[in-house]
Amino acid sequence: MADMTVAYSPSHGLGEEQSVWFKLTPLLNQENPMQVLMALSDKYNGVIPINLKNQRIVLLSEPAHAERVLVSNADNYTKYFDGLRPIFGRSMITIDGALWQKIRTPQQAAFHPNMFEEYFPYLMSAIDSKMERWAKFAATGETIEMVEETWTLAAEMVC
Repeated sequence: MADMTVAYSPSHGLGEEQSVWFKLTPLLNQENPMQVLMALSDKYNGVIPINLKNQRIVLLSEPAHAERVLVSNADNYTKYFDGLRPIFGRSMITIDGALWQKIRTPQQAAFHPNMFEEYFPYLMSAIDSKMERWAKFAATGETIEMVEETWTLAAEMVC
């Protein structure tokens, strides 16, 4: 398989038809979508090419690739977070290039690996809290919306 071509249907309901998130929703039909992504990552050495009609998206799973795209060679890449603009506006998450670098530079110290020791208890607290919540739902069999659940987990871990 040279790439992964994704078909999509409006019935999936994950955002606008033009968004990459919507176009990747067929992964939801897989028994274990994360296992599919991990297998693709292994096959393509951490760089998963996805062709979406006239768009080419590349998912990265290796830290060295992320460093190249986000740090050492950032000007040669664009982010695809259009779906996040209504939430975050023009911020570090949704912009590129020189403006991104200008905003990112003063925050560099917060991303130093030594800082994780300070952040780790807060990250674990957010994870533990969410796991307790999910365990209650699992015990009752109640259906929950995992996209919303993972978004709130990410927000709790960051905030």
